[in-house]
Amino acid sequence: MSRINLLSNNKIIFEHTLSTPWDVTTASLDRNSIYLPNSISSGYIEDLAFKPDGTKCYVLNRVTNYIHQFNLSTAWNISTGSLVTNLFV
Repeated sequence: MSRINLLSNNKIIFEHTLSTPWDVTTASLDRNSIYLPNSISSGYIEDLAFKPDGTKCYVLNRVTNYIHQFNLSTAWNISTGSLVTNLFV
């Protein structure tokens, strides 16, 4: 793994590059990020997951019980994400 994504303050997903795969001590912040709309980030974002090919990102809000799906026009690049759908679970 050479990239990790971290959620900050339930509003921004930041992408980091690892210069040594799987070693988080080598992480550096990329300029790639996505700001979550208030409608998604209200409450508590519990999880973030990606489709194995990196073209979709899923965000789970534990308070609203919605899974929000983003399409990534560039695989694994969170800054290219656009909200597609919201699924109540």
